[in-house]
Amino acid sequence: METGNCLSPKNKTLVGPTYRESIADPSVPEKTFVIEDYFGGNQYLDYPVVNVNWEMAKSYCDWRDAKLPTEAEWEKAARGSDGRIYPWGNNFSCGIGNHFNFIFTGNWFYINNNIPKDSGKAISWYMPSVCDQHYGTSPIGAYPRNISPFGAFDMSGNVWEWVSSLYSPYPYDEFDVEKDEKDGKRVFRGGSFLSFDSSARSVTRQSAVINYSAPDLGFRCAKDAP
Repeated sequence: METGNCLSPKNKTLVGPTYRESIADPSVPEKTFVIEDYFGGNQYLDYPVVNVNWEMAKSYCDWRDAKLPTEAEWEKAARGSDGRIYPWGNNFSCGIGNHFNFIFTGNWFYINNNIPKDSGKAISWYMPSVCDQHYGTSPIGAYPRNISPFGAFDMSGNVWEWVSSLYSPYPYDEFDVEKDEKDGKRVFRGGSFLSFDSSARSVTRQSAVINYSAPDLGFRCAKDAP
């Protein structure tokens, strides 16, 4: 940013889940996890950047003389040669990485009685414990068991990660969908601190338009091996 090559994230605030700390006492108000000065706060220098769109992520990696990994490169780095379900193996366990571990209480509430329930509902979550110790993002490398066969940390959970590839149904021509000049949605992978175990799998794909950003979406840069 100081060199003028990259833009700041669209929002300097990190917003996490809204939850209740007690099921038994309905008078306990809901809380929303928020860090107001997430981007710019010195205590978060080791945390992943979020609230960046695809173009911002690509520009930063280009500036670092690196690149956004292709979808195929990202998945190979996460799954290894043995095709494991998660970077650490084939079984999910709370606490290996930074994932969503709240419980849905089934408590629906509505804006008012005149609005159909399906259009006015919101989800209430109960926080029984935080087995991964984080409501929001976590420092890079905070989970030593969350490491891929190739030594990459946090490829499951923490934040979703942009890749260079255009979104296209499998199977696709991997060289065709990597072209930066083509228009279309781009892929992000890996799940986040707001993701359940199904989204934490190494094969899970999501996509969005290139100007999309979110408080649980970041990126990592890659370089070709010598």
